[in-house]
Formats: sequence, structure tokens, C-alpha cells
Amino acid sequence: MKIFFYLNKRPGVTWHCFLNPPWWNRRTRLERLLCAVTAITLMMCVAMSITLAMVRYQRQQQQQQDTTSNTEHGPFTSIVSHNHYHHQSASPTAQQLVNRENQKAKLSVIDSPSLSIPSSSSSTSVNRIFEKQGKSLKNTKLLSTSSSSSSAINWPPTPTTDVCLTQGCVRAASELITNMNENVSPCDDFYQFACGGWIKNQVIPDDRTTVSVFSLLQDELNHKLRVLVESKGTPEEPEFFDSMRNMYRSCLNLTAIEKAGDTPLHLALKRFGGWPVVVGQNWNGSNFNWIDILIKFRELGFSHDILIDLSVTPDFRNNTRHIIDLDQTSLGMPDRNYYNNGLNDSSVAAYYKLMVDSAAPIVR
Repeated sequence: MKIFFYLNKRPGVTWHCFLNPPWWNRRTRLERLLCAVTAITLMMCVAMSITLAMVRYQRQQQQQQDTTSNTEHGPFTSIVSHNHYHHQSASPTAQQLVNRENQKAKLSVIDSPSLSIPSSSSSTSVNRIFEKQGKSLKNTKLLSTSSSSSSAINWPPTPTTDVCLTQGCVRAASELITNMNENVSPCDDFYQFACGGWIKNQVIPDDRTTVSVFSLLQDELNHKLRVLVESKGTPEEPEFFDSMRNMYRSCLNLTAIEKAGDTPLHLALKRFGGWPVVVGQNWNGSNFNWIDILIKFRELGFSHDILIDLSVTPDFRNNTRHIIDLDQTSLGMPDRNYYNNGLNDSSVAAYYKLMVDSAAPIVR
């Protein structure tokens, strides 16, 4: 603190004493704010430096422990540790993943404390080959064998791995590998890499224009359904199973079909009130009600998706329940533009001829 004395020459007053304020009080508000920000920044830098030093120290300690563990357990632990701390830039293949899991399984057997052999004074250290769940531990020094042949080994429980090796998983993996073309790089042509093997192994039948995974699944489903309807029923099956089998047998009974001729079709048309194309001038449209016709279609088992497509389907939001689905119906021709062109279009004319030719044999 400094004291300044000033001489005043005015008459009657000779000396005045002034006290100098502290440094902080002489700073402006902006200067005080900048000083506070600088101090906080310095403290944060010091804290970050201490934290980084502690992290580096812990990493060095971990590396020293890994080095010691590799020295004790041999090359297998070194491989696993290297893969854990030094990830490769390329994605591992399926075979590499399986090998890695096998190595982990071997280490779990080696490090297990329950694996013990009674010691003997006349034991000799030799290399042994152990087979456990199909995993060979060949060329690995594990134990010192005893000269006594009656010594029992308490094997540890089978180690669990993250790789699915069930029958379904193995079959699915085999199909995926078969459908792939590993000779093509996915960066050049991913489609050929993923589906090249499937395209090479498929042949389009003469009665088809395309083949897809869905068509193959449909063929497999049809085969299973055929086996189901051709098999003998059991008392535990629902009643509609027998109805399905009876319908299938009736379709295969060509002798009965040829004998009946078109009589069943005429009976069905009579129930519906007749077909104007067949009846001709005898058609009476005063009693026609399209709602009643749709109900009769439904009762007799015919398709009733004429004006509105009505069906029962699983709910997309909850597949444990079913919902009523209302949709537009499909036309006879692929698109409505064909009908706008009328009979001038060759496709529409051919479709009209098909209907006439279909109705002609029924006319009596």
C-alpha cells in the first residue's frame, strides 16, 4: 500500500493525504471477467494433464500384465490378446471367427483350476494331446503325466462360445456360403458377391420364365402340402383335414369328372340365377341383387372378391391376431388402360373371345 502526499498551494490548506486502492479494485469489470476465465482455463488444463497421465500409467500396467500372462500361457493367449487390443482393419472371415472361438475354448481348458492330475514322484513331463468336444489341443504342453495309469482327470465343464454351432445354424451358414461368390470382390460387384453362387446353381424350368428364392420356397411348401394330403389321417387331427383330403382325391378322380361332365356347372349357375351369356333372351334381371349373389358365392365356396377384396390376414402390427382386410379387386386384364381402349385393342379382343369360347360349351 502506497501513501501519496500532495502539496496544495491554496491559502489555508497546506497538505493532503490520499490512499492508493488495491490492484483488483482498480480493474474494470471486463478485466476481472477475463482474469477469471483465464484462471478457470488453467485449472482445467492441469486437471486434463493429470487425467491423461493416469490413463497412460494404467495402460502401461495393463500391457505389462498381458506380457506376463503371454509368457506363462504360451502362444494361444498371445493371439487372443493381440486380437483384443489390436483390431485388424479388415473384417474377419467366418473361418477366422470359428478359429478364434476354438482358441478361447482351449485357453479356458488350460486355465481351469479344476483340471488336476495327482502328482507322483516318478512322473515324467511329456506332451499330451487332449480331445475335448472335437477341439484338438495338439502340440500344446499341458500337464505332467503320472506313471500310474489309474489317475483320473477331472475335466472342466465344456466352455461356452458366442458362435452358434447348432444344426440349424450350420445349415443356414452352409446355404449362405453356397449362394455367395467369393471370387468377386464386394467392392466391385456386391450383387455377384452375395448371389453369384445361387445364380450359377439355378436352372429355369421350361414351364417357367423366372426363378426366385420365393418360388423355390413355394415349391417346397407345395411338396409338403402334397405329402400331407396324400398321407393317412389320424384321430387327433381336426375335421377339416379330412375335408381337404376328400377334395384332393375328388380332383384326382378323372373318371367321375368325365362322367359328370358340365352338369355341376349348370347346377351352380342355376343357383346364382343364371348367366346372361348362356341364358340369352331368357335372362330376367329384375330379381338380380348383387349382394345376394356375393353371399351365395361365399356360401358355395366360390371366390367372392368381385367388387371388393375381402380377406382375413394376420395383423402386421401384431402377428398373434388376425384382421379383416378390405382392398381393391384385381381385374381380368393387367391394367385398366386395356378396358379404356375397348375392343380396338388386340388384347381386349382376345380376352373377349376367351369368355365367349368358355361360355359356348355350356349353352344348350
